[in-house]
This record gives sequence, C-alpha cells and structure tokens, in this order.
Amino acid sequence: MPYEAMIDQSELLDFSQNYVIQRPANVIDRFFTDEKTASLMAKWFYLTGNDQIPAVATAHAFDTEAQIASRVIPKMIETKKLLIKRKINQSERLQLLEERGGLNNAILNDVLFNDIRMLADSVKDRTLVAKAEVLATGTMSVKENDLDIAVDYGVPDENKMTLDWSQNDVDYLGDIQKVVDVATESGRTITGMITSRKNISKMMLNKNIQTAILGTNGSGAMVSRMQIQALLAEYFGFSEIVVSDDKYKVENADGTTTMHRYFPEDVVTFYARTGASLGVGLWGVTPEEAKQGAFTQKSMNQFITITQWEKPDPVAVWTKASGLFIPVLPDPSSLFICNIGGTKTVRTRTRNTKASDTKVEDTKVEDTKVEDTKVEDTKKANQKKDVIE
Repeated sequence: MPYEAMIDQSELLDFSQNYVIQRPANVIDRFFTDEKTASLMAKWFYLTGNDQIPAVATAHAFDTEAQIASRVIPKMIETKKLLIKRKINQSERLQLLEERGGLNNAILNDVLFNDIRMLADSVKDRTLVAKAEVLATGTMSVKENDLDIAVDYGVPDENKMTLDWSQNDVDYLGDIQKVVDVATESGRTITGMITSRKNISKMMLNKNIQTAILGTNGSGAMVSRMQIQALLAEYFGFSEIVVSDDKYKVENADGTTTMHRYFPEDVVTFYARTGASLGVGLWGVTPEEAKQGAFTQKSMNQFITITQWEKPDPVAVWTKASGLFIPVLPDPSSLFICNIGGTKTVRTRTRNTKASDTKVEDTKVEDTKVEDTKVEDTKKANQKKDVIE
C-alpha cells in the first residue's frame, strides 16, 4: 500500500513513555494512585480490624522492667500482575480509508495515531474496571481469555453489609450510623462515601433527611447535596460524597458492544482514607517492554507499551497496546461495602478457589498466597477531607 503504516520504534517508545496514565476526571482513579515496579509479582502486607491501633503503654515505678509489647501478625498477599493487551490490524483499516480517496498522508497518520491512542485507552480502562471492582466488592475476579483468577483483598466480613435503600422511607441516618459504629469499633474514621447519582438524588427526596435538615415542617421539600453534606458532617464527621456514574464499553464475540458501569448502582462504599488515596494501581514490565531494553528511569513512566509488527502473508501491519497491572489495597479494613438492594451481599473468597493464577495459604492454587508474618504495630492517621467530588 502506498501509505506506510509502520511507525519508527523511537516514536512508539516516545508515545509509551509520555502517555498520561492518570484520569482525574474518572473518580475511580482518585482512590488508587498509579505506580510502577520492575517486578512481575505484587506483594503487600495488610492488617485488619483494630490491629493497626497500638496497645497503650503502662505506667511503671522507677527501677522496674518495662512491659513487653506483642507484635501484631499481619497477612501477606502475593499475586501476579494481570497482563492486559489489545491489538488492531491497521493495514486493513488504512487501506479502506485510502480507497475512499481524498485522504493525504498527514490525515492517514492522524488516523494511525488515533488507533494507537484508542488501544492504550482500552488497556487503561481495563485497569479502572479492576480498581472499581475492589472498591465495590473487596475482591477482584477475572474470567477472560483462558484466565480464571480471584483475589480476596481481606476486607473483613463485618465490613460487608446489606442495607435496603430501595424504599422511599429509608432511614439513611440510622443505616449510616451502623456503618460508622462498625468503623469506630475497628479504630477507623469514615471520611467519605462513593455511590451513584441516583442514590444521592433519592437521599435528597427522602422525608427523613428533609426533616433532619429543615425540621418537621420541611418534610416534602427537596434538599440540596450541599445540605446533605453539611448534615453528614454534623452527624458523622464526614462530608465527602463521590459520585461514580462513568461507564465503559465491552466488545462481544459477535462484534456488538455493550456498556457497563465501573461502580455498581446498588452499592455504597464508605471509606476511611488516611492519605491522598486508599491504595495503589501497581504496574509492571510487559514482555514487550522487556524486549525494548533495560529498565531505566524513563521506564517508570512507561505504563502501557505500544508495539508494531508486519506479517508478509497476508500483508498486514498489527499494532498492540499492553500493560501489566494489579490493584493493591494496603488497608482492607478501610472499606465498608454496603449492598443497598435489600438482598444478601455476594462475597467471593479465594480460600477455596481453583483459579490457575491465585494461591492462598493452605490451598493448592498457583500464584496468590496469604500467610501470617510479624511486623511492628502501626499508628492509624486520622484525616478528614470535606470535599464533594
């Protein structure tokens, strides 16, 4: 074909290393900061319940021996990062555009790089799906392309609740108080909640909420989100409400596409965030990137790798985007996940899984394991952020 679809490798590398990975417009990304390591495996420790709270020291008389502290026994999760990739035959696409006529090489070049950007975005979007699943379920399961794994991040069972917010006379304040009580018992302080706009709108129309804000004469008068924020701050000490209604597209086997929500509409997750984020989106080095050379400082910014290759028969130029990724949740007790549909929350446990890439202690599964180790007590920071997203 007259137009050359192959791009110089230096340009592809430059694109990969300058591709902006954070999506501030998507609220899911604000909970997991993207970072990268050179390792294929991800390993982290976590403490549950009130294990992060140190036991109080005791007073002593002079010339007496100090009380011996006990070490907290955390758990460790070790798992492979997910290889996420997608490719496109650009020769066929560009040939169709050429045959229509009137397109010069500059326009075709724009089309080519737009394809590359779309491929990179598709990899990034899949990582957002994984992050949202952790926020909404405390687990991550993958059943795609002969991969069948499940990772349980260790969110305690008492942090997973079932509430019925399907009725008009919901006692929102009573239900939120239940969540706050569970958090307080484990030494956590709720700093915000994430849910859908639909649920926030129902709260604005709820008579119990209206009465709490406007008094008995205010029942029936819709209140604003800012008023709800102020109410939550007064009652429970937090006012951050994050709304997640973004969707992603899935291409089915027959070529049709369907839209899905990142964060489920029937879930509200309360969180106790003590820093800028709840966790980390941990990236790694793909096989394609490893072939490009040694891991350097610039490689730290290369989250998604773009590669191209030619096939002689039939003549084709393929372009592929790939990334290695896993969400990490260092403090699973910071999530309080509420299924608000009035039905029992489905909980996925990895301890009895037969997934090929996940290993938990005392199972025979392959790559993710949970085991007991010992580390020093850590202090819980208490930080509130009164912001609405």
